[in-house]
Amino acid sequence: MSSSFNCVKPRGFPVYASAVNWSVWLLVVFVVLSLWVTPSFATGAPQDQTPYYYGVFPYLPVNRIEEIHAPIAKRFAEILGHPVKAESRPTFELFRDAVENQRYDIIFIQPFGYIRSAAPNGYIPIARFVPTDDKAFKGIIKAQFVTLSNTPINDINQLEHHIIAMPSAEAAVSLLGVEYLKQHGLVDGKNITIQYHENHFSSLQQLIIHKASACVSALPPVKLFEANKKVSLKIIDTSQAIPSSLIAVHPRIPESQRRRLQEDIINWRNTPQGQAILRRAKLLGFIPTTDRDYDIVRDIWQDVRGNE
Repeated sequence: MSSSFNCVKPRGFPVYASAVNWSVWLLVVFVVLSLWVTPSFATGAPQDQTPYYYGVFPYLPVNRIEEIHAPIAKRFAEILGHPVKAESRPTFELFRDAVENQRYDIIFIQPFGYIRSAAPNGYIPIARFVPTDDKAFKGIIKAQFVTLSNTPINDINQLEHHIIAMPSAEAAVSLLGVEYLKQHGLVDGKNITIQYHENHFSSLQQLIIHKASACVSALPPVKLFEANKKVSLKIIDTSQAIPSSLIAVHPRIPESQRRRLQEDIINWRNTPQGQAILRRAKLLGFIPTTDRDYDIVRDIWQDVRGNE
């Protein structure tokens, strides 16, 4: 994709005042200078090879994020003709700080993170993911209340006096899950105990080690966890739906590149390379999205803050 050209400046040319035919001398200078500057144009390499940074919110352990999103960064680089580096942060809070400082040129971010940190800093949404069960291709997510398949708990109302594991308190599914529990009269510190963990996998792990009776997660991480740990989980309830996590781009990336990126992402489900990316992430595909799609998330966030 990218090319580099190490240019060594000429140290100067020897002068033979009486012996050199000046027309020949000028021709030599022209040829040398042409050879010096031509390669970067011949390869079509961008003049600025400072990489774009692709930031991924820490919804999974770092090794899983790398497995899924390093190929995505590579694909972005191919489409944009520009180096792209993928990275994440250890916590949701640190990732939010990086977004607010506008470190990233491209981000994969959860809905509440988008409305709180990305949108106010000018990031432009281009596509949101379609989970494995979203056959209508609406690109929505829900907080899934999950237990081990062999437990007797089959309903959210049976969670009273139990421990419920969740990813970070800033995670979209955690915010949705807490609100949904309150709607059913289940309140942390009163008749349930909520324990927050670093990411979806560390939260789901609490079920296996019997440190929690239920976990709140989203369907793609649940499917990834089941495949990775060879366990069977069951969903006992789900919250209301909101638009799913999304890819957004900083406006410093030219509009033509943003359009190219959006078109390629949305077409992943139709190409072998794109299908491989989606399989790794346990997704069906991506669909176009806009800022207005996340107004419902803003409304929920206002409700959450009003209940604090």
